[in-house]
Amino acid sequence: MLLEVANISGAISHAGEKGRNNEQILSDFLKRYLPRRFSVDTGQVVAADGSMSSQTDIIIHDRSNTPALFLGGASVLVPIETTYAVISVKTTLDKTELESAVSQIASVRRLKNEASL
Repeated sequence: MLLEVANISGAISHAGEKGRNNEQILSDFLKRYLPRRFSVDTGQVVAADGSMSSQTDIIIHDRSNTPALFLGGASVLVPIETTYAVISVKTTLDKTELESAVSQIASVRRLKNEASL
């Protein structure tokens, strides 16, 4: 997986495309090794009251109990109740990118905390 990321990083100069490819490599890796009941998607996590997280690079959720709510292109809406993990993929990590990742994850945590009430 790391070799594949290194090859792509050497061949692609556009930061956004590098990031998209790195997300796809990690997503493919997870799909290969997670049990089949889990789905690995990109999109947003949604609560019963309609509140949503920010866009999330990778969402790991239980598709056997509740499938994604909306399949539109490459992005999905996933109920918070079936979300097991979210991952923010970063090609480079600096203060700004770290703050962005923390913000994305916090937007999901808020939904999780509200769903627990």
